[in-house]
Amino acid sequence: MVDKGTEYAEMALAYADNISDLLKREARLGTLATVINDEGDSMLATSTKVTDAIYALATGDAMMDTDSAQEDYVAKAEILAGSYRSATHSFASNLAVFYIEVNNLTKAQNAVNALIDVAGNIADDGDRIDSYQAVVYGYALLNQVDLAKSFAVANIPYTADYLQSLVILSHALANYDAFKTCDVATVDFDKDGKPDFYDYGATNDQIAACGLTLDDDSDGDGVIDSNDLTPFYAGSY
Repeated sequence: MVDKGTEYAEMALAYADNISDLLKREARLGTLATVINDEGDSMLATSTKVTDAIYALATGDAMMDTDSAQEDYVAKAEILAGSYRSATHSFASNLAVFYIEVNNLTKAQNAVNALIDVAGNIADDGDRIDSYQAVVYGYALLNQVDLAKSFAVANIPYTADYLQSLVILSHALANYDAFKTCDVATVDFDKDGKPDFYDYGATNDQIAACGLTLDDDSDGDGVIDSNDLTPFYAGSY
């Protein structure tokens, strides 16, 4: 079934590549990307091909929306950003998300950078800020917290929009998984590649399968957690 699913996905990709209307082509590719990502690891190679095709449309010279240059910038930004979901404070069909799903962080970073470039050309404040909030989301998905905050401060001037950006950032970080190949560890506060703890109820077999070493200094301040009054805070009072 996996081979047949991959075959059909490749056929759908080839069909989409022949659609001359770029907006319709992107819509077909976007649907395909969503379906493939839902299938999981078995179709990662095909997923990357589809996402690359969408990325090429959003960053290419050909106009997606031929009505005007501004409409084209907005269309391309929407492709890179995805659509905002207020219930989860996330962006569905965000290209950085698709790349992170296949563990290609370099391309995810490129997608975020491309969105910054495209959105910077948008004249309408509302449309531009919507895209910039997706940039904050992208940075958060990459665990680039300082970049997310500094970008929001520099580019989102209105208080309500800025605060919304912080909500988006907070929700993304709360759901961030630093160890995608481990089922029972997600948090790495100091980004040293060691989990700060394992999930409650994790079995010895599950922990062993991860092949990770538990961090005994979660905040990286040089004080072992067992002797640290603030194991997740490296600053001073």
